[in-house]
Amino acid sequence: MNNYFELIKIFCTVANVENFKKAAIQLGKSPQSITRAIQELEEQKGEILFYRSTRGHKITREGEELLRQAQPLMNKINELVKNSAHEAVEDVSGHIRLTMPTTFGRHIIIPLISKFQIDYPEIKISCILTDEHSNVIMNQVDIGIRIGFLNDNRFVSRKVMNMGFRVVGAPSLINRVGQPQQIEDLNHFPIIAFENLSSNQYWFWGFEYDQAFMPNLPLFSTNDLDAYCQALIDGIGFGHIPDFLALPMIKQGSVVEVMQNIKSSPWGLYLYRPQLGPTPKRIKLLYDYLIENLLKKE
Repeated sequence: MNNYFELIKIFCTVANVENFKKAAIQLGKSPQSITRAIQELEEQKGEILFYRSTRGHKITREGEELLRQAQPLMNKINELVKNSAHEAVEDVSGHIRLTMPTTFGRHIIIPLISKFQIDYPEIKISCILTDEHSNVIMNQVDIGIRIGFLNDNRFVSRKVMNMGFRVVGAPSLINRVGQPQQIEDLNHFPIIAFENLSSNQYWFWGFEYDQAFMPNLPLFSTNDLDAYCQALIDGIGFGHIPDFLALPMIKQGSVVEVMQNIKSSPWGLYLYRPQLGPTPKRIKLLYDYLIENLLKKE
């Protein structure tokens, strides 16, 4: 056989059940193969490990010493390869790596993760906050969150919600320059644009009926949504921002929604796992937790 791990596994099973035939049944092997394995191990060790008689088998002192050394190792190996799906929820541990859009992650996902880790303190979580598409293989990503479009059949994905957008401006700006009423009016007002670094262009503003506005001549542009919002509050120009940022700002009175008669097109929010294989319990727990709590925010 010359598979020392298999020999030790068979030996420990025989020693624990104290019967070659029972060991064969437990391991799904023939009694003859169990006998040959024990004989091979005895030859390798140069020691008799079991006394044989017509009454049965009894472990020798040398066999007991080998069992004393081998059983903890077998237990450790079994623990290492144990399927995490069989873990009790309170015992789940390990590491999870996520990637998510910077501002959405900071405002929405990080607070959810903080609450998750109170319930599962043994699960360690790392977050990559970026508005660029992460290399999920190089960055060893377990769960990803993406706003917009997700057309990659390598991922197990779920569209969690539609994220609405609003055109807003600061009260001071509206007092100074008035406000746009129609999409074409935007060309005549100061605009703040969000930069798409991967295409070296500005993100377009999408509206119902496949209408769009491209801010080609913005007064201010940035690739950071927090800086974008600060520019809005400071009255630099009008902007187009997602509801999770717009609604709190409108409620606080720092900005006012304009063009309310024209609906913006929503963007999908997707949660995805890069791998198609078995899903560790820790990853499934967080994946389901995020879906459940994001659905509440729709």
